[in-house]
Amino acid sequence: MGLFGPPDVGKMKARKNIKGLIKTLESQKNEEICKSAANALREIGFPAVEELIESLSHNNPSVREAICSILGDIGDERAIKPLIELLKDNESYWSEGERKAATRALGNIGGDKVVKPLIGILKDKDSDTRQAAVEALSKVGKRAEKPLINAFNNELWGLEEAIEAVSFGPSWTHNHDIKSQELRLNMKNDIVHALGRIGSQKAIETLILINDKDFYKVSTEALVKIGEPAVKFLIKALRHDDSTIQKKAADVLEKIGWDPEQGEDSAWYWVVKQDWEKVTAMETIAIKALIDALKKRNSFAVNALVEIGAPAVDPLIAYLIKELDWAAAEALDKLGWEPDGGKAEACYWIAKGNYEKAYELGAPATERLIVALEDDFYLDINICKVLGNIDDPRVVKYLITKLEISDHESVLAAEALGNIANPLAVGPLIDALDDFAELRKKAAEALVKIYKKKGIEEKYKKQILDKRKIITSKHSDYQELDEVSSCLSHEDQGIGVDFPL
Repeated sequence: MGLFGPPDVGKMKARKNIKGLIKTLESQKNEEICKSAANALREIGFPAVEELIESLSHNNPSVREAICSILGDIGDERAIKPLIELLKDNESYWSEGERKAATRALGNIGGDKVVKPLIGILKDKDSDTRQAAVEALSKVGKRAEKPLINAFNNELWGLEEAIEAVSFGPSWTHNHDIKSQELRLNMKNDIVHALGRIGSQKAIETLILINDKDFYKVSTEALVKIGEPAVKFLIKALRHDDSTIQKKAADVLEKIGWDPEQGEDSAWYWVVKQDWEKVTAMETIAIKALIDALKKRNSFAVNALVEIGAPAVDPLIAYLIKELDWAAAEALDKLGWEPDGGKAEACYWIAKGNYEKAYELGAPATERLIVALEDDFYLDINICKVLGNIDDPRVVKYLITKLEISDHESVLAAEALGNIANPLAVGPLIDALDDFAELRKKAAEALVKIYKKKGIEEKYKKQILDKRKIITSKHSDYQELDEVSSCLSHEDQGIGVDFPL
């Protein structure tokens, strides 16, 4: 550096005069010389890192900002911890420009160690610093993918841990509730932006599956920006079980400008978009998508299947057998199909809720009913009347679960258990003796029937006999009236059911 002229950056670079180059960064009068000094330090690279790190405590904010940028461009992991410490320090000391530069530097350095701190920076009150973190995370790329997704879903390590990864000092936490809903919304929005910039397969799949109303729009916009790379995943999402995800996929495909050609993908697209004219024009190609729409309770799909006609019958029967869906039975009715016995007819009557008619068909209906119970299909309470004729452990197990449901359903279940008279129900029925009056009576009657059944093991008989006094004792109530309410109370535990030995 000359005594009277400008600093000789070239000579300092050749001599690796790192201190001199850092001092040159202080020059406020000659911007070109400052840039030359910064570039020289970048070119020196790793040997300059230690002294650059020491200079992060420089009293000149412009120098500190420049050093952050240089360290990021050199990309040495030794700078990660000092840069994080800078971000942890009190905001009143470090300018927003420095904080952005440090954030960008972490993104340029990359690697696993920078991910959590960068996610933590997404809670910064300054939107530009948060945007810098989004850009930095997108540079880190796939390494940031899983932690970002976990943070969004509050899994493994959630937002609190990400926030604690970078603490902005007492001045920030005093004025901000780090667990506030607003903070969470800001962080999650920025995570969505970061995933959109990364644009990997996992990021795209995650964005597609976001159906929370707070992030639906921003995730949709992120997918539109990704564009063509997202198309094959969006087409797959047209078949998703969640109709909200299906609609999102179709809307994004439309905004991207995807052209649905003739084919199964096109059929799913038009069904989701509910363009029934285009759907019915596709005829048999659209049947699978229309049956999926039936499953999601789309009444228009019934009419579309009826318009397609005879080719829809066999797929509807297959769906009916699998799902016991009332809508499938309705569509078959409109197509003029008539049940002709066997499994299909059994499923038809079960779907229609006519369990007595189904039971009349014998074995095909019985087994399908039992499988339906195990698969937790919705069956209305009248099913209990038919189940009382089927002595099968699976039926007994199902009816026992119904003892704790609604009043009317539990009474029907107790009656059915009495008709089956399977000793597996003894314990739950004894428990029901302490319940409300109508259920107590049906449970008592059921226990008497089980006791009388031939071949019952002695241990079950003993359990029932122990309750004989309660079962047979006469029951009486009294009514207490006051100004507020009337209360019907038990004077005794008696139920008043005959139990001859």
